[in-house]
Amino acid sequence: MVARANGPALCHAARRGPRAVRAALWAAPFALLAVLSLSTAGAAPAILPNGVTTFSAPFSGHVRPWTDDGRSGCARLTVTDRPHLQLSTGQGGLGLITGAKSCAASYDGGGYESESLAEMGFTILLPLRPSTNGTAVVTANLTFRASWNETLQHAGCARSSFVSRYCVQYASVYLEVVPYVIDVTTSTFYYWSSTYWSHAYPIDNESLDMYACGSSGCTSTVTGSNASLSATFHDKLPVSVPFVTTDRYQLEIDIQAVAESEILADRTSILGHARATAEENLGTGPNYIRLDNVTIG
Repeated sequence: MVARANGPALCHAARRGPRAVRAALWAAPFALLAVLSLSTAGAAPAILPNGVTTFSAPFSGHVRPWTDDGRSGCARLTVTDRPHLQLSTGQGGLGLITGAKSCAASYDGGGYESESLAEMGFTILLPLRPSTNGTAVVTANLTFRASWNETLQHAGCARSSFVSRYCVQYASVYLEVVPYVIDVTTSTFYYWSSTYWSHAYPIDNESLDMYACGSSGCTSTVTGSNASLSATFHDKLPVSVPFVTTDRYQLEIDIQAVAESEILADRTSILGHARATAEENLGTGPNYIRLDNVTIG
């Protein structure tokens, strides 16, 4: 699968909604500049003409960590482990907790909203140098030791004079892994096949308690509340690339963790004390993120 310069950024921005898509459109040219400026640094491992080439730690390249967060109303956010990865070992981690509770913050002229959204991760940039023309499959092999937790403290909902409104208690976590190869010479991106879409999200869960209020009252729909998991994931996402020896290439692996908690009363009233918490841990205790190796062949 091939995309031009902003393709992968838009692909996983779409997972995060319109705001993220607009941000990806704006940031794509700057991301390409960053790739161009970094691609000449470090020793690019040569890709052998036959068989399978395997690269493991220590890796040559760069790691760019990043964080982004936003809060409104009665919300909190805790970074338990800032995103990091050492190329000498291929291992790193991150951790974050978000929480929200019902409060009197104004929203839309009535009701209130508390929301905590945290996103963090890092980009791994590894230069590649083909020694022969031809198509090869580049596969990043990663291991994640992770734990996550979502908790909702349920509360009722009372409608106001507005007929069709709702109350929401929501928590979600997901981990996104997006590898792609960039032909720096032609500004072309090659990324994974949609066949492997599930591999791009080794963690993807949400808990929801939503009251829809109409003329006859409010009805609750609950989905997956109070969920948790601790597990080890092995992830691989192959990318097919038509290599040309005269071009420069770079493997980019974007790892993004997101935790979100929200309490919302849209011109309604929440009865009782509603709370939502989302926690994602890939760095403290026994948890980690590790780039095991990269295979090409």
